[in-house]
Amino acid sequence: ADPANFSVSINDADSTTNVTAGEDAIVNATINNTGDETASQTIDFSVNGTEEDTQSIELNGSASEDVEFNYTTAAGDDGVPAEVASANDSATTQLNVSEADPANFSVSINDADSTTNVTAGEDAIVNATINNTGDETASQTIDFSVNGTEEDTQSIELNGSASEDVEFNYTTAAGDDGVPAEVASANDSATTQLNVS
Repeated sequence: ADPANFSVSINDADSTTNVTAGEDAIVNATINNTGDETASQTIDFSVNGTEEDTQSIELNGSASEDVEFNYTTAAGDDGVPAEVASANDSATTQLNVSEADPANFSVSINDADSTTNVTAGEDAIVNATINNTGDETASQTIDFSVNGTEEDTQSIELNGSASEDVEFNYTTAAGDDGVPAEVASANDSATTQLNVS
């Protein structure tokens, strides 16, 4: 009988190696016992030469099993090798890590959900969508101003690529006809006009 021999092959289709810094890279590999004898081995996972994780598996002769390792990346990991190794064999793939885009809160006013044509004394309602177009999670204070005067604020936290609606109410007066109402983040702003009769 041939002694146990654990070959290693990385499954690119089941691995995630193109990531943004801070995200988990996933390396999936098939361990195949090409021998006849049953054996147990420790499978090592290393990134750039540093062992990050291990998994112990037992395989009968001619049997195979998939293993999967997760690794939280940093910006400095771009281009470094990730290796899966048995006692007999190893396979390597490269991590491609891009810099995370900083949080960027865009602002767009939702006209359909806003009420800006009102009678003096009524509340104008300004509804806006705040969208974090960056990758990083952040908190910002959203400012609501009428005719240049801050009337209200809301603090919101958004994950990367997430969005949230905010709504502001403002009690109008006769002198507010035609004035701008603005919703602003640290990065962007949007304006609508109040029509007060």
